[in-house]
Amino acid sequence: MLVSIRLLSLVLAVSLLLASGMSLTEELKLEQRRATAQVPVLIVSPFIGEKQVRVNCKTQVKWSKIPDNYRTVWLEVCTPDKSLCGGGFPVQNKGAYFDFRPNESMVGQDWTVKVTTKDNRYVGFSRPFFVDGMLPSCCSDGITLQPCE
Repeated sequence: MLVSIRLLSLVLAVSLLLASGMSLTEELKLEQRRATAQVPVLIVSPFIGEKQVRVNCKTQVKWSKIPDNYRTVWLEVCTPDKSLCGGGFPVQNKGAYFDFRPNESMVGQDWTVKVTTKDNRYVGFSRPFFVDGMLPSCCSDGITLQPCE
């Protein structure tokens, strides 16, 4: 009985595919395109070992595993639970963006950076980090001075 129900389900699924004019191969390719690949994302602060970054200080965002044929990726800042993201902007897909600078509106809160391709095929989030409002001596008006780099 169970075998006949499974066989009937399979026949029905194949019939629907044939009726829609789409082959099983096309359907499987469509499913593969919908898959999302995880992208490792790392926030590199000039203050190694800290889980916080300073407002207006240059901070590096690194990512990997996005194929070179994607020339552009999008960076967004998100809440740690990833429910709200904003401020998206495109950058070249070189595996790193060297000029991420948290702004005043981010002070006193935890954030995460999202890296994604335009088609959302590749998506990744950094670990949460805290934005400290203090300006260290190496940062002045959003410009990194020596020896921060």
